[in-house]
Amino acid sequence: MDGSAPSNVPTPSDDGDDDGDDGGGGGGGVAGWIRAYFARGAAAAEKVKALGLAGVTAYGIFNTLYYTLAFTTAWTLRTLPPETTVATAFKIAAETISFVWAGSQVTKLARAGLALASAPRCDALMRWMVAKTGMRYEATFTVITLGCFLGSAGLFALLIVAKATAGL
Repeated sequence: MDGSAPSNVPTPSDDGDDDGDDGGGGGGGVAGWIRAYFARGAAAAEKVKALGLAGVTAYGIFNTLYYTLAFTTAWTLRTLPPETTVATAFKIAAETISFVWAGSQVTKLARAGLALASAPRCDALMRWMVAKTGMRYEATFTVITLGCFLGSAGLFALLIVAKATAGL
């Protein structure tokens, strides 16, 4: 790869006119920075996709790490009303995960960059799994993806139930 954005991804300066303005009417500022950030994120996402299953798997692993650490931290710091039921705790956890998702938008570019850098190692891990287990390459993607989802979901449920029942 030559480091440039794919042709179908807009760049921060590609707004259709050549007047140097970012198209936001304010000459840049915060709106221009936000547009540029999301354009860089879209370009990085395209590069990750171009790496195939190894790139997508690497990005998924970094997503799992982010959400697990961020939710665990947010949930640990969150206080629950006295005598909260488990069902109510899950509703409060849904609010917490929405805040964690909003925070994930800030770290998306970093996670994509890390995925780009680690995709070759992820590919090597997946090929090693193929050699050791006899699974198809695509099946290793499924195993890793399910492991990420189920591991995080299990941990989240355990944290939620533990906090809800701690006051009982």
